[in-house]
Amino acid sequence: LSERRKVLIAYDSSSSGDYALQWAFDGLIQDGNDHVVLVTAVEQSQPLIRFNFNKGEDEIRTEIQKVSLLSVRYEAIQAVHETLASLFRKRDISCQSFILEGDARDVILEVADKTRADCIVMGARGLNAVHRAVLGSASLFITQEAQVPVVVVK
Repeated sequence: LSERRKVLIAYDSSSSGDYALQWAFDGLIQDGNDHVVLVTAVEQSQPLIRFNFNKGEDEIRTEIQKVSLLSVRYEAIQAVHETLASLFRKRDISCQSFILEGDARDVILEVADKTRADCIVMGARGLNAVHRAVLGSASLFITQEAQVPVVVVK
């Protein structure tokens, strides 16, 4: 019995992420033969909980609201992953789900390495030239750094 091919799908709930997921689901992933590794990176610029007791009540309330929003966002992503995993299972496609904090470039490459993915599928967000120069393109970075084939769906 041969091992299933591991297809890592980087999913960020953007329109390009949706398109990449649909493309992989419809045209790449084979029923009964593949294993999907679903990855979403949650970029976090501030710690989840950070209270400064020198702040006023309104500022502390704002910090609590930030924590609540992050929690809601994580739960929403988790619900999407569970729905997608259920769709894959209906097609006899096994699925692992990762929702990790960090820069998408690092998270995707780390999960690809740890799970020994055979390929990576991701969307092209279509950054304009200024954003690309300042932020860098995750898809470009991953195509250059990944040790496995990368499909960038546009």
